[in-house]
Parts: sequence; C-alpha cells; structure tokens
Amino acid sequence: MYRQLEGLELRRMLVMLAKTAVAGAGLAAVCAASNRWLLADWPTQPFAFKCTALLGTITAAGLVFLAAGRRCGSRN
Repeated sequence: MYRQLEGLELRRMLVMLAKTAVAGAGLAAVCAASNRWLLADWPTQPFAFKCTALLGTITAAGLVFLAAGRRCGSRN
C-alpha cells in the first residue's frame, strides 16, 4: 500500500494523533472532575439536577475539546 500511494504521510498522521490526544486529555479531565465532585452522589441526587449537571458537563467538555484543538492548531 505504501508503494501504491507513494507514502502514507506517517509523520502528519502522528502529529494529528498527538493533537487529538492533547484535546482528548482536556475533555477527560473535565469529565473526571465532574464525576468526582458534581456527580459524586448520583443515586441520591434529584433527576433535574442530574440532567442539568450532565448537560453542563457535556457542554464544558466539548468546549474544552474544541478550545484545545484550536490551541494545538487543528484545522477542523
């Protein structure tokens, strides 16, 4: 396949993987923090609070992922 495509651009793929890993680490940190502090008492929390906390966590994690991706220089 390497010969047929005249190179696989391995360096470019590894750089993009590293950028995605950095952004993913930020996303994971937000989710872990939310799990540790915001959603620690999951069984006893009211349903409305659970929904709000989950929506906030998803939104914050997504924004952190996008910001880290842009900071790392990802084009998309």
